[in-house]
Amino acid sequence: MSVDPVVLASSIVLRLQSTVSRETKPGDFAVVTVGALNAGATSNIVPDRATLLLNIRTYDAPVRASVLAAIERIVKGECCAAGSPQDPDFEYYDQFSLTSNDAAVTEKVRAAFSAHFGADSPLFAPVIDPALSIGVQTHVVAAVLPVHGRRNTVSPDDGGASRRRSMR
Repeated sequence: MSVDPVVLASSIVLRLQSTVSRETKPGDFAVVTVGALNAGATSNIVPDRATLLLNIRTYDAPVRASVLAAIERIVKGECCAAGSPQDPDFEYYDQFSLTSNDAAVTEKVRAAFSAHFGADSPLFAPVIDPALSIGVQTHVVAAVLPVHGRRNTVSPDDGGASRRRSMR
């Protein structure tokens, strides 16, 4: 018996998709993106590990802490449920402090923009719910799956035609 890290990582990705929708209060901004799932080097060997690369975006520290706690809870829970012989490792990098604009400078820039563009300028749009832009932020995931039960053999007599036929 073994634990397949690809199946385990896939389960984690599915569970992470509900972090924002089910664990973040309406009005709080959070985005969790699984940017990469890396495992193995060939199609016929179950790898010994999988690596998920995530990107988390929030507007305030308490929401960020809540999202990070949910991610760790989900990953640890899925590893436990799968019977993983090792605990998951977490590495945090590319972390930046939240941007907090100086109020006096912001007001000065706002006044200058209002004077130049007019008080009704759309430059001062409110923060929007990220769910409203979901149609624009579509991510495409490509998967390459091995085809089992077909042989890709090349006969020296046909110049490779048998290989071309088997790959169709």
